[in-house]
Amino acid sequence: MNFSTRTTLNADVATVVLRGELDVSNLDTVQACVDRAVARSRVVIVDLSGVSVADCAAIGAFVSAARYADRRGGWLVLAEARFVVQLLLHALELDSLLGGKHTVATEQLRATQPLRRLSLFDAEACSASE
Repeated sequence: MNFSTRTTLNADVATVVLRGELDVSNLDTVQACVDRAVARSRVVIVDLSGVSVADCAAIGAFVSAARYADRRGGWLVLAEARFVVQLLLHALELDSLLGGKHTVATEQLRATQPLRRLSLFDAEACSASE
């Protein structure tokens, strides 16, 4: 199956559109594309609406990029994941961390809101909010 990526930058929000199957055969391309977006933007939205399937290696690339974004004071979120990808995120208990259910438009709107976002990788931040 064909695989493609496209990135658009709008102010401090990058949208990475992925199409095709995400697996080990294109893992380096996915990782490089998402990492470039994280390096350039505070918020990265990964549009998965055109992704038919993703394996654990691809999900691992998203977790790595989300950590990179978090260290830079930003965040990465998945949007419009198909049901099979949502199932994998849920099975790996990563759906609350990476998202996947909302539309790209919803995530773009959320990115512009002046809400304080806690680090999802910082256990102290989570325990301090309790």
